[in-house]
Amino acid sequence: MSFNSSDTPSSLYSLVDEHAGGLLAPWIKYSRSSGDYSILEEYLDTAVKSYLYNGGKGKLVSISELVKRRNKQRNAQLGALRRKKGRGKSGPNILDDINQDRLDASDFLKALKILDGASARGMKAFKYRELVWDIEQRGKMGENLLHICLLHNTADMNELAKQITTTVWCPMTKELCTLLTSTQSGLSPLHQAIVNEDVGMVYFLCKKGADVHQRQMYWGELPLSFAACTNNQVRTLLSRVNIMYNMLQDCFRLLRAFKADPNMTDTNGNTVLHLTVIHDLPEMFTLAYSSGASLSLKNNLKLTPMALAARLANKRMFSLILECEMDIVWRYGNIVCKAYPLLEIDTIREEDGGLNPNSVLANVVYGDKSCHLDFFDGLLEELLERKWEAFAKRRLFQSLFGYLWFLLVFYIAFMTRDVIESYVPENEDTLANISSFDDVIVTVQHLAHLESGRHDALQGQCHLWKYTESRKQMLRFCCEMLTLLAVVIRTTKDVVDMQQIGLKRWWIAISAFPEKVLHKAAQLILLLIVPVRTACFVHPVMLLLDNVMTIAVVLMTTMHFLFYCR
Repeated sequence: MSFNSSDTPSSLYSLVDEHAGGLLAPWIKYSRSSGDYSILEEYLDTAVKSYLYNGGKGKLVSISELVKRRNKQRNAQLGALRRKKGRGKSGPNILDDINQDRLDASDFLKALKILDGASARGMKAFKYRELVWDIEQRGKMGENLLHICLLHNTADMNELAKQITTTVWCPMTKELCTLLTSTQSGLSPLHQAIVNEDVGMVYFLCKKGADVHQRQMYWGELPLSFAACTNNQVRTLLSRVNIMYNMLQDCFRLLRAFKADPNMTDTNGNTVLHLTVIHDLPEMFTLAYSSGASLSLKNNLKLTPMALAARLANKRMFSLILECEMDIVWRYGNIVCKAYPLLEIDTIREEDGGLNPNSVLANVVYGDKSCHLDFFDGLLEELLERKWEAFAKRRLFQSLFGYLWFLLVFYIAFMTRDVIESYVPENEDTLANISSFDDVIVTVQHLAHLESGRHDALQGQCHLWKYTESRKQMLRFCCEMLTLLAVVIRTTKDVVDMQQIGLKRWWIAISAFPEKVLHKAAQLILLLIVPVRTACFVHPVMLLLDNVMTIAVVLMTTMHFLFYCR
């Protein structure tokens, strides 16, 4: 690995370079072989302290300043089209007018939190970061001397890291790499020790005050979650699987011994259990659950670890979580009666009887992966059978009978309507035979004849409104009213369903059945026929449009019968 790829080499690499050489390398070898660390300690106390803020006491730096430096470093490596434009505005920096050297560190930190509006929970909303190593005297990736030693991960460099932490400054264990590349952005010494699978170094850093809840890049982010996720990454790269498992599990147990909270969430709201589900790590999941991790916490997507396993179609992790949540009611020989909580499994919430769109059953039913079919055995299969016997069968037959009734009255209304009116014109010669009147009377009679013809044509366009001329048309009127009533009832029910389960979920439910989509579209067309028929007097094309829409409804409604033939 090349640490120094910049045009201007940093003087930091004169202490320890990319080949584990430099000024400090021979002295750590001498100290380890002789057992005399006095020369190394004196050298660290004099040479290294020039790289520190306030002689090792540290300094608060605005996070916005760190972000600007990071973006500047990234933009130098990216093309012009991919560079960040920096459109946002940064607020005033309180630290610009404060001399931190003359202030008490603890009192100043408390006052700054109050002035800056930080919450009582501390650094989560704090806009400043305490740094020890001078940001202007770091390496190419933003690393300091402690990071370089841990990146080498040799016996000499690890010992040098311990001496640096012990001799020079302990706050360095909490410091992040602020300008590392995107694959290592925000890496802290504790995270590095976890990656190195060095249980001894993890213990040493925790004893020296390393923050076990310090956030890092999203590869676990929190040290405890980071240890669980690293399990998956290293398992892919190394063949020493059993040894690696034991080492990382020891790191996990060690962090728990130093009060690392397994229920603390990261940026996406994921806990350790969520991350073990994402990375498919059953061994780490069992370890985290046995150490006190909760199965009921939800992430930002409102998913518990069990629901997340169902969303990802991870049957193995789902079965493991199910076994963790079950209760054994009784045993009789080899027969075991198990009870499973349905709180996050069933689609019906226990609190108010509403629908839970993030339940296990909902994620499996509406899942888009073929692996979701593997879930329909055991508990979920039995749950669906109980639902079928309790209400689903009755609801299906009610829907079928309602559809058949709607189809019957609609077909009667369709078969009793006339496409055009059976029109018999009156005797046109009635007025024309009177020829003994003068020209004025003839003209008036001619105009009356034209007006009568126009009235007859208008009656032909709107003949569907004639419901009282025969019993057939009265039957059509009754069936059309019943059809319209059925459409209004069904549409109202659909609107209620949309409000209960959400428009997106409702659309996903019906889009799985094209026949049902056609039937819903037919209902909307039936409602549109009413204003079209009302406007029949506007133009003859309205009658044609009425007929075309009615025929389309017949075809689309008939297709819905295929839904019940599945």
